[in-house]
Amino acid sequence: MKTLTEMLTEREAIAQLCETILDEGTEHWGVKVERVEVKDIRLPQQLTRAMAAEAEAAR
Repeated sequence: MKTLTEMLTEREAIAQLCETILDEGTEHWGVKVERVEVKDIRLPQQLTRAMAAEAEAAR
């Protein structure tokens, strides 16, 4: 499992891994996955709140 920092900095590698997995999974249907792009990474609301509270406490 990756950390939040790793996910945010390694978007291209994550997209490539997803592309490979999707391409292999759809190959038997005759579908070729040529590109996957990670546009946004959404965190659970509870985690977002916890991070905001921690940042506020640090101030």
